[in-house]
Amino acid sequence: MNTENTIINIAVQSKYPEVLEKFKESFYATTKHFKNLTLYEITGENYGAKEINKILRPITAKKQGGIFGVYNDDLIFSEGWLESVVEALNTYEAISPGYVETKDCEIFKKAVEATKDDNGVIDLLYGPIHTFRVDIFEKIGMFDERFDWSVDDLDWAWRLKLNKMKSATLRKITVMHLFHETLNKNEKNWNSLHKKNKELFYDKHGYRAYRRIRELYAGHQYFKEFANERKS
Repeated sequence: MNTENTIINIAVQSKYPEVLEKFKESFYATTKHFKNLTLYEITGENYGAKEINKILRPITAKKQGGIFGVYNDDLIFSEGWLESVVEALNTYEAISPGYVETKDCEIFKKAVEATKDDNGVIDLLYGPIHTFRVDIFEKIGMFDERFDWSVDDLDWAWRLKLNKMKSATLRKITVMHLFHETLNKNEKNWNSLHKKNKELFYDKHGYRAYRRIRELYAGHQYFKEFANERKS
């Protein structure tokens, strides 16, 4: 893919305007060089697969290729994150940029510096920020509308594996996930929703598939190590 000319459509899901504004400020500041980039905002009480598919269906119908991403709103970006994602999508069907879960900007800066020359990957995409090649949706379907919010990343990771496709997260850290920034606002509802969607995953793929995909996500412990860093 030609980095700057690639057609890129990204949907950001947000229920909190103040969090979304921080996202957009960082997002636009780090994607200035992309000429064919569109950001769709899914806001208010409507969110999840149904709203994502409303955006995605017309994009796939055009058959122009490109990439499509679905991101949480509680993300901060560093320079070069999207360039790395687009390049990696030449090899993988789905890619997430490397991340650190923290609210500490110093921890984020240290993680970015420490991994700037790392060109490796960790198996499986990362839920809060996953980006796909558009052509895969014609092959294996759209977002599953049974899942309202959580567990959709596990569903995608498993579906891609079942179809002999590859998803990964870049080891080079370029994104800060403000972990619990939105979850803490309504933790009881989130926990209930996660439990509901986990049961739906069991119904669709089976309990053993859930346990297996969770085991495979052990590789993402790599990113948690950076979140545990402390200022020197």
